[in-house]
Amino acid sequence: MNSRTTIRFRITCWFTFSLILLLSLTFLAVLYASSQTLKKTIRSYLISTVEENVDEITYKQEPDAAPGIIPIAFSGGYIHVDDDFMGIVNDVRTALYDVEGSLLYGENPLPHETEAVGFRGSRIWTLESAGMTYLIYDRKLILDVPSGETLWIRGVVSEAESRKQIRTIARDAGLILLPLTLLAIILSWALAGRVLSPVRTMQKTAESITTGHDLHRRIEMGKGQDELSQLANVFNHMLDRLEEAFEKEQQFTSDVSHELRTPMTVIMAQCETVLETVRTPEEYEEAFRVVRRQGGRMSRLIEDMLVYTRMERTGDVHYPMTELDLSSMTQEMTSSLAL
Repeated sequence: MNSRTTIRFRITCWFTFSLILLLSLTFLAVLYASSQTLKKTIRSYLISTVEENVDEITYKQEPDAAPGIIPIAFSGGYIHVDDDFMGIVNDVRTALYDVEGSLLYGENPLPHETEAVGFRGSRIWTLESAGMTYLIYDRKLILDVPSGETLWIRGVVSEAESRKQIRTIARDAGLILLPLTLLAIILSWALAGRVLSPVRTMQKTAESITTGHDLHRRIEMGKGQDELSQLANVFNHMLDRLEEAFEKEQQFTSDVSHELRTPMTVIMAQCETVLETVRTPEEYEEAFRVVRRQGGRMSRLIEDMLVYTRMERTGDVHYPMTELDLSSMTQEMTSSLAL
């Protein structure tokens, strides 16, 4: 991602991408689980509807005139179908057939397609017709028919209903997930801004230190053990070291300026003195000795400055031990000050 974009924008984009990916996988998992559940439910409806209709069919020699009974002439007697026989339940259509495949009662949406297939007892099988898949369940009836003929109940249900319900579930899930996703993106944008607010505080503090040259300022984050608080502590520690180094540099510059000004003043004063009037050779010689002595002092100061700078750069802060004649140093200082 382009580094010129803000961290807040990148966090929101990554969160949005992760959220959409997670919701998509969840959505697909829900659709798959719903599809499998609906298929099992439809199969269960198909079997239970056919099995329940088995109890609604009987055979007698004489027609039954009782209310709610539908007599159908068959094999020298009558098949009695109770009006509780469920023709269409949960899109399951059931029909009663003789062994030859002739429809006796009920409804079959695929009369011609199933006629050539025959009956397949007590198991679900599928049939494709007009681009649609149908589930079919056949149940053999054992009745006291004198001729020994058997009857069949066939249940047929289309998977179109399950697909319709899947589309409904997908539509409802989309209507729910879309506003939730937008709300999550908005909340992530606000949360990213809140999380990154300490970073903006550190940025403003650093800018004020840079523009105002105030090394005494520090990043105020309050007490905390989180990563941003630790980062602020690291910055404050860095500012402490920078301030200390800056103060040392200023003190070093002041000390060097003072030390170099003293011999330079002596040299200038000596030069002005000998140039005012004509001097004897001895006075000129003495003046040159003073200039050489002060020049040597300046040379030693410069050499010491180079050694100090080299030690600061390499990190070796161990000063070499040397012998020093305090008497001669004191005499030299008094002689310089006396001029």
